[in-house]
Amino acid sequence: MGQIYAVSACLLAGIAAGVFCEPFAAVSALTRERARAVSVLSDILYGVAAAAAFVCIATAFSLPDLRFYMLFFCGLGFLLWNRSFHRILAFFAIKLYNKYRSGCKRRLLRLTRKICRKKNLKKLS
Repeated sequence: MGQIYAVSACLLAGIAAGVFCEPFAAVSALTRERARAVSVLSDILYGVAAAAAFVCIATAFSLPDLRFYMLFFCGLGFLLWNRSFHRILAFFAIKLYNKYRSGCKRRLLRLTRKICRKKNLKKLS
């Protein structure tokens, strides 16, 4: 296997580590102040999951022995996820959430107006 394939596989492992980071980071952020032990356990489980992802990708792509450039490109893949893909995903999640909330408000307002018309009440503005 050439070095280009090894670098690509390591970037993929870093991106996979970034994807694995999302649920663990959410648990860690939610429990940071209340239950410090759960936050620490979440961080440890993330480390184990990221290491397992690297081992699985290294085995699947038949990577050579562990070398410094592999760790470097795994970190680069994680930064790539964290600085670009994660932000794009968060942007669209916020857009989707705002669209959902505005749709709920419109439906609730329509329902309220319909009820007011049936009961001959003054319309709500």
